[in-house]
Amino acid sequence: MAEDKYTSMEGIPSTHSKTTVSLVKEVFREIIENNLILGPKLLSAMDSCELISKDDSDEIRLVIDRMGMAHAVRLLLTKIGHDQSSERKFFKCLEEGDDKGNQDIARNIVDEIPLPCHDEGHRRVCNVIRTNLASLVDTIQPVAMLDRLASFMSVADQQMILREDNNKGSLMAALVLLNHLRRSPSDWPRVFIGAFEELGYDEDLCAALKEAYSFPNLDRFEPSKEPLKEVVDEMETGGTAEMTRESNLPIPQNEQGTRSPAPPDLLADVKVSTPPYPDQEENTAPSRSKQFYDTLRQYQRALAGPALEKLNTVLVSPTGTGKTHVAAYIIDQHLKELDKIEKTGKVVFIVPNIRLAHQQRNKLDELIGSPSRVIKSVVGDNIDVGCSLRSIMNAENVCITVMTAQILLNALQERREENRVGWNDITLFVADECHNTQKDHSYNNIMKQYLRRKMGVAGTDTSVPQVVGMTATLGTGGKGNTEDAMKHIFHICANLDAQVIQPVAHDQDLLKYLYIPSDIGPIILSPRERDAFRGVLEVVMLTIEQKITAIESTYRDVNMGVSDVVRQCPRDTQNYETWIAESKNKCLEERDRYKDEHYQSLIAYFDNLKVYQQALCIHRDVRPKNAVRHLEDAMKDLAFRSGQTNDELIRLFEDFRGKLDDAIARTEENPLLKWIKEKLVAKFTSNPGSGVLLFTRTRWYTKALLEWLKEEEAFRDLDLNPARVTGAQDPDMTKSEGDAILADFRLRKHKIIVATNVLEEGIDLRACNLVIRHNYVPSETGHTQVKGRGRAKNSESFLVALTATGRDFKQQELENKTREKWAREILEKISNLSQELIKREIRKIQNENWRKIWLKEQSGNSEEDRKDSSEWRLLCKNCPVDVCSSSDVVRFRENKYVVTARDFMDKCQITRMKTPNFIKSNESINGKIYCAKCRHDWGAWCTYESQHLPIIKIDGFSIKHVNTKVVTTCKKWKKVPFKVRDVQDIEMVYDISDARLFGVD
Repeated sequence: MAEDKYTSMEGIPSTHSKTTVSLVKEVFREIIENNLILGPKLLSAMDSCELISKDDSDEIRLVIDRMGMAHAVRLLLTKIGHDQSSERKFFKCLEEGDDKGNQDIARNIVDEIPLPCHDEGHRRVCNVIRTNLASLVDTIQPVAMLDRLASFMSVADQQMILREDNNKGSLMAALVLLNHLRRSPSDWPRVFIGAFEELGYDEDLCAALKEAYSFPNLDRFEPSKEPLKEVVDEMETGGTAEMTRESNLPIPQNEQGTRSPAPPDLLADVKVSTPPYPDQEENTAPSRSKQFYDTLRQYQRALAGPALEKLNTVLVSPTGTGKTHVAAYIIDQHLKELDKIEKTGKVVFIVPNIRLAHQQRNKLDELIGSPSRVIKSVVGDNIDVGCSLRSIMNAENVCITVMTAQILLNALQERREENRVGWNDITLFVADECHNTQKDHSYNNIMKQYLRRKMGVAGTDTSVPQVVGMTATLGTGGKGNTEDAMKHIFHICANLDAQVIQPVAHDQDLLKYLYIPSDIGPIILSPRERDAFRGVLEVVMLTIEQKITAIESTYRDVNMGVSDVVRQCPRDTQNYETWIAESKNKCLEERDRYKDEHYQSLIAYFDNLKVYQQALCIHRDVRPKNAVRHLEDAMKDLAFRSGQTNDELIRLFEDFRGKLDDAIARTEENPLLKWIKEKLVAKFTSNPGSGVLLFTRTRWYTKALLEWLKEEEAFRDLDLNPARVTGAQDPDMTKSEGDAILADFRLRKHKIIVATNVLEEGIDLRACNLVIRHNYVPSETGHTQVKGRGRAKNSESFLVALTATGRDFKQQELENKTREKWAREILEKISNLSQELIKREIRKIQNENWRKIWLKEQSGNSEEDRKDSSEWRLLCKNCPVDVCSSSDVVRFRENKYVVTARDFMDKCQITRMKTPNFIKSNESINGKIYCAKCRHDWGAWCTYESQHLPIIKIDGFSIKHVNTKVVTTCKKWKKVPFKVRDVQDIEMVYDISDARLFGVD
């Protein structure tokens, strides 16, 4: 269709062009709703020509996944403008796309060419399918059908069906297949029914389809069985990645067995080749779509420049500027270059967390995936039985593997050589959120392995892959002057072996797409003036403190410093919390050393003080009723403990329980919540479709704030449907539940999410209108990322905090703002330095790093070698129960520490989880393990294949040397002073049928 047709809309019949109503939204709405298919290419094209926004495109993609194509098309029609310019863009996108069905829609409306689906037999078959849809999708095998029906679909359609079958199963793939078929050329029912019969599916349904199509000689027709294979073969050998439905159509036979001529429109010449992309001389490898290259922005191409020249590069670009698109561009070009020299490319893309792994895998698949370029995500919960990362990476057609950093680190350090991943298995290494490459982070530990190989410490082969890092900011590292801040940036780049630091150019092209919300505040408020509830809580805490003081005065060896702490800091501050933790740890060590009972009493007092201190903070920052709920939940756990001191503390809570309830009525509304309430009411009144993120510090704050949002009368008519999202350690929320909440937030089914810092980094959320940080100042890097969450136009970002918290929130916030600006200036200064100077600074740091690695290697005295083989006893960290010997602990399958002692079950209690948390297809966490005496957390109850295993965490225990009686604690297993046996199989089964093992369900 010629360009001037869209410019003037002259191609539309006069009966159409004279109307004053919308062609897209009104006149032809039914045709569009019933026939349009919204593929990734079409949505990208609409975004590129500004028919819809990027946020609209993301929202539509989510609706496709969660609600289906029909809902998505209806949503699209609400996003398209009513003007002629929008309608021209709409028809142009359909006509210039590679989907034959969408092209037919444009030609039907603009040129009045009838749609193939208007054929009567076609309609009757569609009615039979619609009536029997549930039975059909449960019966047919979509991949087998696709092998026979591929001629009627573009390669993009085939890829979508194969991807749905791989990711979501055959039911969803069958639905997509049937939806595409009903828009195909009119002869598809003949082939569909023939294939249906040949594959031996439901005879009655087959008869109904035959009758609907009225084709008595169907038995004479033999469906084509090769087109799908031919298309895939062509793609794998460098052929075109795009093909229309009309190319290679099977021609039906007549009664004499000779070929009948197909309708003229099906015999039209069709070009099946694609012009080269603007960035390459020749289309020599499969690519997702030409539109991907067309939609790359100028600043994104510039950002990718050094990496395309095969230089190790750190890309620095703000949140929301499309760094994943830049990575996809670099990866696509990298694989094409290797294809030219007939070398297999293997790309590893690491991310810091599981949610980000799935997100980035899906985005890369959408942009550059294909049947011959498979993209896998590996996070631990999707590895099949007996699979290693290396086997997944080396599987047929797997070119890109997205994984959490720890997965790759484990594979690089794998003991078994056949499963170990080597740097020679990787041709391009991409590190998302690469600012983490420092200190003891898994990113940095991976790069230490990289440098060992490059520097020749690990052997004679020094070949390493190209490295590309991406981040929103490299920060200043908390340094106090420009020179030290520059050294911080150079250190990260040296750790990444970077040759180039590439910041995005803040030019007009970037500013067209980037909106940074106004950062207002900070809003610092005074606490309640009338606060009876706080008074009652502090009396309870004072009573416990006096009991500690009484023990201090009785035993000369005890000095907890109660009077000094209370005099120096309020009870709801970080200093008081730190004092509780340090005092308890001191008591644990002294108790295990001297076996004195008064230390056990002190431990109980400090455990209770910790609970009351948390309740005091929740009351200060949220509501007193949330504090009471927190106390009630904690006291249920503490009630399981035995002993006179514990009974005494339970009675103390019961004595004050009524006074706490009475004090609620005499306590003012929280100024923090009052301010947030007014801001939310104003925002949702003016813009009911807003999205809000409410960040807070801890998991129990998210619970309290969610309860407030649900119960507050002022929000009742705003339809907020609030939810909360926390990290992987939350026992009340599985990962899949968190993912579903985020998906619904993108669709605005949830309009507000309360979250911890888990949503700071990387997770792709729809642009928010308001970001509020509730008594929470993130790190310097987190500040930049949190603010970047509010990308909607006119969005706002606030810190709202109280003065009486022991923290100077205002100073911290102003310092973060200053450092954010300072980091940009320093990065600009570095980018203006000569490349030689940058390389020299990086090389100097790397030489020092290499020297440390070399000295460690030469010493031959690793941390594991220094561990002794003598016996230690594991004791409950909270009570003096002797649990097991160090020899009873084995390391199973590299990272699971299992107790093999049979009497272990007599010393613990198990609480079932409401829903098993599947770590892998053959492995799940089914419950928590607690000390039977004091209810201290010892670890998790897991199922591995058919075995039940108690997996313990060392942080739940003290360890005592059998001979020297030395007692110590460790936070990580790698720090324990004894050796742990490695085993690959455990011949033991715990019987969990005995109900005595289980606590509260």
